[in-house]
Amino acid sequence: MADPSSASEQPLRYEVTGGVLAVRYPEKSDPVRDAVVYGLARILGYIPDENFRRYPNDRGSVSLRPKENGPGHQAAGTEVERGQWLVVLPAPRRRHQVLAFADAEFRARFTASEVGEHDLAAALEAEARYQIGRFPTRTYLENDHFRQDMWTHPVARAVVDRLLDHFRTTGTELWLDTDPDVQQRWEHNQAKFPVATTVRTQTRGADPFNPVGPRHIVPAAALKVRRPYRPGRPLCETGQRTTPVRLGLSTTAAPTCTGCLRNFERILTAHGETLEKPPPEPVDTSDQARPNPDETVDLADKLGEGWHLARYSGDADKHRWWVLHRDPERGYTREAGYVQQHINLSGNKSGWFARFRARKGLYLPVDAVPAGTQHRPGSSALWSSRVLAAWGVKARPGSKTPKPAWSRRRGRSQPAPD
Repeated sequence: MADPSSASEQPLRYEVTGGVLAVRYPEKSDPVRDAVVYGLARILGYIPDENFRRYPNDRGSVSLRPKENGPGHQAAGTEVERGQWLVVLPAPRRRHQVLAFADAEFRARFTASEVGEHDLAAALEAEARYQIGRFPTRTYLENDHFRQDMWTHPVARAVVDRLLDHFRTTGTELWLDTDPDVQQRWEHNQAKFPVATTVRTQTRGADPFNPVGPRHIVPAAALKVRRPYRPGRPLCETGQRTTPVRLGLSTTAAPTCTGCLRNFERILTAHGETLEKPPPEPVDTSDQARPNPDETVDLADKLGEGWHLARYSGDADKHRWWVLHRDPERGYTREAGYVQQHINLSGNKSGWFARFRARKGLYLPVDAVPAGTQHRPGSSALWSSRVLAAWGVKARPGSKTPKPAWSRRRGRSQPAPD
């Protein structure tokens, strides 16, 4: 069994550079120091490979095998000698999350850093909480596994003791991190409700510590507003539901079930109370159009009130027009996208590209899929006219969307749209 004080006897040397965490592994395997290395990786936002947990017996090396080597694969693993540097790669990289390098290579690339006793304790606690899991049971924590190896260290032992004390005193699930403003607003609304309520998580199966769904509002007494609400059941659950919602332990966190919140507001309104709502989010004006274009074309007769094309300085050389809309609800003119004329290899103008604004800095193509809108048959990338391309930016039509009525030519005397 490892000495509980070994995690802070020697400073831990590590370095983070180039998107990797490099840790100088100790000469001798130590369960407490192992847990500190894992915890440090998790604090810094890295995920150690599962092979990082498998250490050798008396051979002095460990085999790191690629994860894709399943049954039938005979590829040999990498033997990692004690005293080398272990590199923990970021979580998105799944193939080889742990690599080994020679000391000489890392002496040229890294300058070892040291963490003090306080940081070691924080890393050990982070790994302890990770191994325990977010929703453990009391029986799970009282297992003999939590009385040996890294759990003999006072820091790790204190984590288990705090969780056991939590279960003994409250019997509720672990505290969930919530916004203080959201929590305070929920407590104010809860005090206005005509009956006492609790918040309980939705679970899978009979395990109350395995939440998989939203947090529901559960009244303590029966209510009736438009329909009856049963005590001990979520506000979103009706009497006709064949499979009742599986509820876990209660929590002090705010509810998240939209159905419960909707019925909660309905009941408050029926009893003459007002639901305290969050402040409105600030209006996103990132799609606001630039002022003072050099040239504009009004499209109100074809696309509707407020729609027009605009061309700014430099757009003429790019053969580009911006599709703008004066939105009365937002109170400003926004960019819906742009249309751009295609210039072929011969230098001739042929058809129009259409791009709609998905978000700031991202414009996605709109294909000319409605019949009769393509520049040439079988070429859905180009629209036949500038106005039709602008209509595509606005409508983003599908293949079964009909061509707009104003673009259908009724005779030779009627000019084609721009």
